Amino acid sequence: MNFKGIRSLNIGFSDAETLVAGENGTGKTTVFDSFLWLLFGKDSTGRSDSNFNIKTLDSDGKPILHLEHSVTGVLSVDGKTVTLQRCYVENWVKPRGTTEESLKNHATEFYLNGVKLATKKEYDSEVAAIIPEDVFRMITNPFYFTSMKPEAQKEILLDMVGTLTDQDVAQTKPEYLELLAQLSGRSIAQYAKEVAAKKKACKDELSVIPSQIETARKLMPEEEDWVAIDSEIEDKNARIQQIEEQIADKSKLNEQEYQRKAFIQKQIGEKRLQLNSRMNEIATEANKGRNEASLKLNELEYSLRTEKASLDRKRQSVADMDIEIEKLNTKLSALRGEFSFISKEELTYNEGEFICPTCKRPLEIEDIEAKQREMQANFNANKAARLKANKEAGMAKKQRLEEMQGLKDRTNAEIEELEQKIERINADIQQAKASIPEAQNVAARLAYDRPCID
Repeated sequence: MNFKGIRSLNIGFSDAETLVAGENGTGKTTVFDSFLWLLFGKDSTGRSDSNFNIKTLDSDGKPILHLEHSVTGVLSVDGKTVTLQRCYVENWVKPRGTTEESLKNHATEFYLNGVKLATKKEYDSEVAAIIPEDVFRMITNPFYFTSMKPEAQKEILLDMVGTLTDQDVAQTKPEYLELLAQLSGRSIAQYAKEVAAKKKACKDELSVIPSQIETARKLMPEEEDWVAIDSEIEDKNARIQQIEEQIADKSKLNEQEYQRKAFIQKQIGEKRLQLNSRMNEIATEANKGRNEASLKLNELEYSLRTEKASLDRKRQSVADMDIEIEKLNTKLSALRGEFSFISKEELTYNEGEFICPTCKRPLEIEDIEAKQREMQANFNANKAARLKANKEAGMAKKQRLEEMQGLKDRTNAEIEELEQKIERINADIQQAKASIPEAQNVAARLAYDRPCID
């Protein structure tokens, strides 16, 4: 009532689809906003009621005062009727020394099943128990998931596919084992922060190098006597030449020794690479059966969750059908009573029915009989029409009842099949758990692997 541009509107939602359609500016978004505001106090863009205009405007675009703005929803929750109401009310006061009221502020009031709640927190808790806001927005807006923060999207997707450990990921790609070894129990996020900190330290150090160079230039000594220095250099070079000739033979021996050591170091490096590759291969092969069994178990558990969810939905459908069947039986019973009542009706004549309205004298016998025949004919026609309408309504209700009963029987049969399928999946899960191979002793295999020993 009095929500934005809608003064008053009632929408009844049935089990079938309810379509809200119309030209631009006719109130489709307002209807959706009213439902979001009732549940979560926000409009379709996520603004709270203090940040978008709830109040009804007049022809000049100004809010109409002294109106209570409210939205009421009657919901069916687990077979029970829950009535929610949110009201946006004005708080009028009379300042001291004046006789006129002035609008001080606005307040929001909350009602559950006609009872006013003390706090917004209490109301939000009741709504969250029915459906959380994120879940409601995801099932009503296909673009809501893509608007969420990456962390929230990641959390939802991981919850859907199940949790994998770092070891599980590493088993699929052996080179990840080296990364896990570097992590040393730390999270990837923490490791990334450490790498980022080291990069920042390097950048900070690079940033001060130009100033250090400039300082070094300023500290350079005054120009020397380069002629004397060149002469001194020539003398020392001659001395160096003599020394180099003396150690030439020894330098050749050192070069040969260096090359020999470099060749050995190269062979050691190649052996280490081969050893790491072989260790990764053995670790992957040792736990291949266990990983495959775990993957099969995860698939079975996902299938179990899916079938259980389907079973819950079908059971809820049967419960809804029972409610509708009960309503149809009640309506059929009422129609039968109405049919019996109509069938027993007889034409009666009111006092003064056959007196002339002008002269107030009784009508002639022929006129009375003619009028009685006319009245009887009209009465019979009306009675027949009402009986026909009653019968047609009863046949429609009966046909709907038979359809619902048939649908219920088929759904119950599907429920029985699902229960049997769930039992089979549970048995497969127990068997899969029992058949998961124990973790292999990779270290023992490495100890007896000939390529690793060699």
